[in-house]
Amino acid sequence: MYLYHNTENDLVINVEQIHFRQQVIQAFKERFSTYGYHEIYTPAFEAYDLYAHLNGTVNQEEMIKTIDNTGKVLVLRPDITIPITKLISNSNQQLREDLRYFYIQNVFRQPQEQTDYREKTQAGVEYFGNTSPEADAEIITLAIHLMRDMKVDQFKIELGHAAFFDQIVNEMNLAKDDLEALQQAIQAKNITEIEDILAKITVEDDIKEILTSLPFLYGEPKQVIERASALPLTEALQATLQNIRNIYDVLVSYGVSEHIVVDLSLINHMDYYSDMIFQGFIDKVGKPILMGGRYNTLANEFKANIPAIGFAFDMDLVLEGVSPNAL
Repeated sequence: MYLYHNTENDLVINVEQIHFRQQVIQAFKERFSTYGYHEIYTPAFEAYDLYAHLNGTVNQEEMIKTIDNTGKVLVLRPDITIPITKLISNSNQQLREDLRYFYIQNVFRQPQEQTDYREKTQAGVEYFGNTSPEADAEIITLAIHLMRDMKVDQFKIELGHAAFFDQIVNEMNLAKDDLEALQQAIQAKNITEIEDILAKITVEDDIKEILTSLPFLYGEPKQVIERASALPLTEALQATLQNIRNIYDVLVSYGVSEHIVVDLSLINHMDYYSDMIFQGFIDKVGKPILMGGRYNTLANEFKANIPAIGFAFDMDLVLEGVSPNAL
């Protein structure tokens, strides 16, 4: 985005864009610091085994691998949450106080449909030790304040919950192909496809009613929660819905609810997310510029019991959507 080759194959540097990028990154760092977050770094190279045994996180086919001079397989950092969680877990089996960290680092992945690798900058936070709705709301409010700092008015957070879909499908014992097809249909909000999939499998009427309702459970938080409450929810689903209601109530008290919509069809994009999940959008960009959620069980992989929540902004997308006149 900032460096490119012209027809003479000479490197051309857009000085203004680089300066703007530095300004945005500095503004992010200052906002992170005002919330009490401390900067943290992770190595550019990590052991392949760190990611290989965590199924459902980073696609192993997208990781960029190399071999060091001892024969050990390494990968260029494809994710930042996992190594930070490992770092904290190695020092603490449990926490006696909350820990807040932020990072601005590059991640490296090679999508299967591309021959060249992609390097992108992420700016994010990880908040360890606090499981309260206030902690969840703090993370979302921080993201909103960052966008306000960038003078972005039309910014929306879609708030969902990883457990809402997981609790439903766990009772269905679906084959992998059926589960993936159902996930895709729900994400696309394709009612006909959802009904076709459910018609081919044995499913209870109550579960069918909830699943076919999911695409409609999107919009103004109070209305969505009210519509969801009228469905034949299990006690576990009722508790999950209450968790979303509690988080939203705190966001209202923080004065940021105008930026919040609830989407109960939001599907967990990383298996380590266990509870609240969210993604953020701005008008000028057609993809999520922000993704995050609560991951209370990831530290268990490193023999620790440390709940956490975090998010990451895709800084390249942020820079596409933010006006250079904002700073």
